Amino acid sequence: MNIMYLSLYGVAAVVLAVVFIRTCLERDKMTRIVCLTEMLALICVVTYSVNFITDNYMAMSVATSIMMAAQDFALVALLTYTGIFTRLANRITRTLCIFAAMVDSVVFIINIFNETALKYSLNKCGGVYVLGYEGELWFGIHAIMNMVIVAFIIALLIIKCIRIPSAYWGRCIFTAAGLIVIIAFKYIFIMKAVDLRFDISIFLYALMGTMVYWNTFWYSKKNMLTVTHEMIIEHMQIPVVL
Repeated sequence: MNIMYLSLYGVAAVVLAVVFIRTCLERDKMTRIVCLTEMLALICVVTYSVNFITDNYMAMSVATSIMMAAQDFALVALLTYTGIFTRLANRITRTLCIFAAMVDSVVFIINIFNETALKYSLNKCGGVYVLGYEGELWFGIHAIMNMVIVAFIIALLIIKCIRIPSAYWGRCIFTAAGLIVIIAFKYIFIMKAVDLRFDISIFLYALMGTMVYWNTFWYSKKNMLTVTHEMIIEHMQIPVVL
């Protein structure tokens, strides 16, 4: 057991759990989809943390496959959330993404037994072994599918920005930037561009879950006066005191 790395992901899990509980207490039409997004992110963090608890190859393999499936549905949940948040929801796109996530999750559950989609390897990290990934053909399909969903999410955020004053762009920009950072770390880990022995992008899911909560509830309650002030200044091009 690696206490240091386990603590790192433990903090991420606690953050997501606290945010999830706070979201459940919100009385808003967005509460359900935000809770689902955060819960799936929490599953990803917890299942990946199994790497730092045991050296049992089968246990790590099962946990990692569950994490891969949860990632698919977390992205679909985030896409659904973004569609509602931007008021640009598309039922056909969402249905196709859900179907693709279901097929992908079945493949990764089967992968536990034959590793045809993703071959696992053991990487020594701080005195323990952590599962690494060696992608096969289906993993490439999985990656492309996830990138397409991310592209849909970012496209919705960009379209939203085009339609609203720039003072309101922060909510969209932070979400898009968080996704891009997570993808960058995941690419570095999978492609071994830098010698990262464990997938640090999973840790960042806590940041993303917190950001979704902040965008949906806290932001609107605490910052709207400031944003409205900035919007008026932008529109009138002169200083305004509110």
